[in-house]
Amino acid sequence: MKRISSSSSSMTRMIPFRMWLLPTICISILLWIQCTDSTGAWLMPTSRSPHPHPLLVANDRVVRPHHPFPVPHHHGIQRSRIRSSRTCTRTRLASLQQQQQQQQQEETVKHMFQSSLYQDKPIVLIGASSTSTSTTDKSDGDGDGSRDELHRLANHWVSLFDKKETTGTVWNYWDHHQVLYDKIGSSSLTPRDVIVLDYTTCPSACQTDGEFQEVAKTLYDTHGLLSIYVNVQTSCDAATTTTTLTSNHEDDGPTSLLEAEVFLPYSDYELCIETTTSQTQNGWSDTDTDTDTDADPHAAAAAQDAGVLEWEHTCWELQRLVARALLPPAIPGSSTDSDESSSSSFNSAHLTMGPQTFFVSCTLPEYNISQSLALPDGTRDFMEDVCRDVDAVEFRADLLTRRENRFQILVQQQWLRRRCRPHAIRAPFLPLLDTAGLEDVMPLVFTVRSDSQAGTFPTSQQQPLLWDLLELGLRSGANVLDVECAWDKDQTDRLLSLSEARYASQILGSQHVVGNVEPTSLFEAVELFEACSFQGRAHGTKVVLSMPKNQGGDNNSNSNSNSNSNNNDSVYLANQAGEMAASVARSQGRPVLPYIGLVLGEEGILSRVANERFTPVTHDAMGKIGAPGQMTASELITIRLLTGTTLRPKAFCILGRDISKYTASPNMFGAAFAATQLSHEFYLADFTSLPDFLESDLWQGDNFGGCSVTIPYKQAIVPHVDVLSKAAQAIGSVNTIVMQDTIGDTEIIRQVHGHNTDWMGIYRPVARHLGRRLYDTTTAKNVLLLGAGGTARAAAYAAQQLWGSNHTNLFVWNRTPEKAVELANAFGGTVVTDLSEDAMTRLLDQQMDPNDNYFSVILATVPAAANLELPTAAFRNRPVVLDVNYKPWDTQLLIQAQAAGCSIVRGSEMLWEQGVGQFELWTQRTAPYKVMKEAVLDACLNNIHQDDDSSELPIVDAEIEQESSWDEVADASLPPPPPKRYAILGHNIAYSVSPQMQNAAFEANGLPHTYGRADVETVDEFISGELWNAPDFGGCSVTIPHKQAIMPHLDELTEAAQTIGSVNTIIVSQKKASSNDDDDDEDERVLVGDNTDWKGIYNPVKRKLSTDASSSEGGYALILGAGGTARAAAYAAKRLGLTPIYYNRTPDKAVVLAASFGGSIVTEIAPDGQEDDIDEKEEETPLILNRAWFKDKDKNNIHVVLSTLPAAVGFTLPNWMLEEKDKLIVLDVNYKPYHTPLLTQATEKGCQVVRGSEMLWEQGVGQFELWTQQKAPYDVMKEAVLASCLPEME
Repeated sequence: MKRISSSSSSMTRMIPFRMWLLPTICISILLWIQCTDSTGAWLMPTSRSPHPHPLLVANDRVVRPHHPFPVPHHHGIQRSRIRSSRTCTRTRLASLQQQQQQQQQEETVKHMFQSSLYQDKPIVLIGASSTSTSTTDKSDGDGDGSRDELHRLANHWVSLFDKKETTGTVWNYWDHHQVLYDKIGSSSLTPRDVIVLDYTTCPSACQTDGEFQEVAKTLYDTHGLLSIYVNVQTSCDAATTTTTLTSNHEDDGPTSLLEAEVFLPYSDYELCIETTTSQTQNGWSDTDTDTDTDADPHAAAAAQDAGVLEWEHTCWELQRLVARALLPPAIPGSSTDSDESSSSSFNSAHLTMGPQTFFVSCTLPEYNISQSLALPDGTRDFMEDVCRDVDAVEFRADLLTRRENRFQILVQQQWLRRRCRPHAIRAPFLPLLDTAGLEDVMPLVFTVRSDSQAGTFPTSQQQPLLWDLLELGLRSGANVLDVECAWDKDQTDRLLSLSEARYASQILGSQHVVGNVEPTSLFEAVELFEACSFQGRAHGTKVVLSMPKNQGGDNNSNSNSNSNSNNNDSVYLANQAGEMAASVARSQGRPVLPYIGLVLGEEGILSRVANERFTPVTHDAMGKIGAPGQMTASELITIRLLTGTTLRPKAFCILGRDISKYTASPNMFGAAFAATQLSHEFYLADFTSLPDFLESDLWQGDNFGGCSVTIPYKQAIVPHVDVLSKAAQAIGSVNTIVMQDTIGDTEIIRQVHGHNTDWMGIYRPVARHLGRRLYDTTTAKNVLLLGAGGTARAAAYAAQQLWGSNHTNLFVWNRTPEKAVELANAFGGTVVTDLSEDAMTRLLDQQMDPNDNYFSVILATVPAAANLELPTAAFRNRPVVLDVNYKPWDTQLLIQAQAAGCSIVRGSEMLWEQGVGQFELWTQRTAPYKVMKEAVLDACLNNIHQDDDSSELPIVDAEIEQESSWDEVADASLPPPPPKRYAILGHNIAYSVSPQMQNAAFEANGLPHTYGRADVETVDEFISGELWNAPDFGGCSVTIPHKQAIMPHLDELTEAAQTIGSVNTIIVSQKKASSNDDDDDEDERVLVGDNTDWKGIYNPVKRKLSTDASSSEGGYALILGAGGTARAAAYAAKRLGLTPIYYNRTPDKAVVLAASFGGSIVTEIAPDGQEDDIDEKEEETPLILNRAWFKDKDKNNIHVVLSTLPAAVGFTLPNWMLEEKDKLIVLDVNYKPYHTPLLTQATEKGCQVVRGSEMLWEQGVGQFELWTQQKAPYDVMKEAVLASCLPEME
């Protein structure tokens, strides 16, 4: 796999004049770390990680790490490997309480425009379009002479939905006012519709008699419509107007009076258009200027292009405002460590202000669209470099030259966003109804810093202007609004109430202690954080302290006996106070807010290093430091890495089997880590055994942060998880592991948290495409689910989240109805058995509500190779159709759905959406959505048109589909294969029942294959024979004495065959021969050796273990014998999570087994009557088994006995042993005789028995599926085996 690296390592970029600071800072931090004791508020690293990042070796392949840039060695926190049940219980309880509190908050914290509430109302554009100076004849009401900016903007808005199921309409109020109120009252309009209330084009009578104002008030107050004030001014007016932010506009002329009395009171958001030109169809042109465009056609073309771009950005600003208005509210203290919220990442302060996030302070006094922002070498806009290194930009309104001009403040914000848009690679995703959403919105922090808190705004003289400025920040749709806690309490309460009721902005409560003041105590600093929380109404807190100049001096020697120590304490005081305030809030059940704790000036540089979240920074390219002591994000990252303080490189991976050929996860996460400058590494962990992974250096390492989990380990990993999320519990599988450190009584305990984001990958794109239908719960909505595997469970869970389980009718189809019944019972649904046109029509018309007799959503989780198509009736009313496969790009179902006019969701979109959820769970910060999306698309679209043959593509993408079986593949859709010959290879094998079993299976599945016997004394006889060399040879079973002898003659061996040391299955596959002439390439035969004997043991034992709760974790398997089959038994035991104990007549062979598979040997099993005569052994696994060992080792009981001894030996166990363990499982590999002495004894003692016949058909099922790539007819093969075994019973 290609190693992912960033094109440039911003971590190493330094400001030259600060290079000398690095050694000083690093030494200071390291000295502070050494001096901090274990009772400090911070947990500091104490030792180096014993596990550097080793390369993993799996399946004889080196699996290379994926990381954005080289990482220096780092410190690791000491963690306990021992799980504490008491701590886990306490953590689960705290997690449950936090979930309940968050759920209660979500039920109460709502604003009136969020999508779930505002889905049956239109938006309103209110304002006054400009008039053209070239047109003097403007008659009443006909719009002549108007540039009509409002209508043009409205037309652009509705054009976004031209190809959607529900389109939009532009309503000129004056033309349609008689019907508009009826439509509003009947909820027949949506946010796709726009009502234009343009003062310039309204009848003159309405302008003079106050009707315009009454209409605006009715739409806004009475009907509660989302109104956006489109503030249009010419460049001349914008530069010379005296319009201010204050409410007194009596001396500002009629336009300002109209703004004060109508436009501002009856709107929530504001959009500005500065017109320097007149309107054309595609943009703006210079027809109003004196420029001689005929003389300079290039200048005219450039001006036209600039006008088009300016108009495009104006339309984009409208989309951004509406998207921001419709967001769910930011919930104070909402947690991001769960996969249970479908929309938490869209507006979460914990992600916006997450770990290792930065915002740059933009301190320009003037922002102008024509202003040059090129780097000194003139190569490019410096905002490109700025946006690459930060997560948000601070807009300092108090530093503006014209900070009293509302139009200029808004226009300059729009200018700043326009500069950032092309480079906003770290921007979060912003959903917008059922469109593709916005991916290029750089978050803005709107700040008015007062002169008493390191700013310039004179709050003592201009209090009214201050609150108008802050409200303007809300109206501009700012992501974060900085509110100082020292301001007037009543006005602050009014502002917060306004924000909570009508806006989605996040409130950052702040306090700056500046000047040569008395030292701030820890208690006082905690109180400042409490004040900044506004009693839990803020979403984040920021406290910046000053270090008094006499701190650590001789004048205060009594209180500062150690000046260096106290200086360090002061530097970190704000951060320690923030952590303490968070702890207090957590203990009291109040919202825990992200905090920023800093110390001003050069003295406070270390505090910026220690501050983990949303650190204010400067940038090299800006040429000016926003505040004394500010550093660049690159400098901070470098120092944090070198000192191992708040930034510890972690190792992540994707865990699966045979995943290197298709997985896009390394590309996606490698790009995400690089974009956010997180020095984490991403590995490809390709393991054939889960225990091997759990024992690897990667899992055991202190720097392991978590992993993606794909098949076949999504269910197998669950028993190894400490805390399971609600979604993972419901779905029954885990696709995301997050390692979390929990502070115990005396140590840090590493806990394994299991999540499932697969459902989020389904829910989010489907919800976007549903649009308004997502919020219609008047009747239950119908969802058709195709498939019943692991991904189908995630899809069923996602379907329930769309409308709630009480408003969702789930219909499940699967080729094997039994699995469909199982899923329908788990999630509540109806099984569909027939997908014919007539049956589908009957289902829709007879089993559904007459008002909703159609599917709203179709979710397909079947393999792409099934080429599944649905009857046309299924596409009635154009449902949203999702197919989890992303290879091929257009599956047959999606092609059919597109032709029917449906909205479709490809599997690639599901992949990056669930990946976004994983990234945010791992990092606790906003994911770079656009970067992750593009990485997936690059992987999916690469070479998509180069080869039309999709046969080389995986049947189903294992990152999405949870089961590799062919349960969901419709046989009728596959072409019949050519006849092939198979056989069982062995000697003296007339007894074998394999031919009866496999031939019955071929016939049941309609395959033209045959299966015979190849009874030869030596392997050489078979290899030189006709069958081995025949072109129709498909493979064979292998039994004694050839299981080892055949291995040198094979081209490839699977991991199971290599580990067990023998082959019982040969698969003949075809691949392209290596040739320089592609046109002449022919398929060459490849012989692959596998071993399914272990599956014959594993599968039946696994089923019985799953019914015994006491055997769910840990324990031992006693293996009798040490031959070839015993090796398969040991392999199966390890896969079951059991530790083998070997007993064999000759201990030397058992020792070899223990060396190969782990475990230990016993030399004696106490016979009946002597089980109590032998003293108990201290060892974990003794040499002699007796009753005392069983009684004292409750958690280490033997759960399974696996006998591989020949039936002729007549071996039995002591009766006391079979009686000691309740529900003991006893397996005997012999299938003739049907009742072996051991199984007869075990049956009499009430044990659970597994006969050799069951092992035979189970391993045969595995062989059949390896040969045919089809689901084996299990019952048919079972009956064939039993029919051959049962007649020989006595």
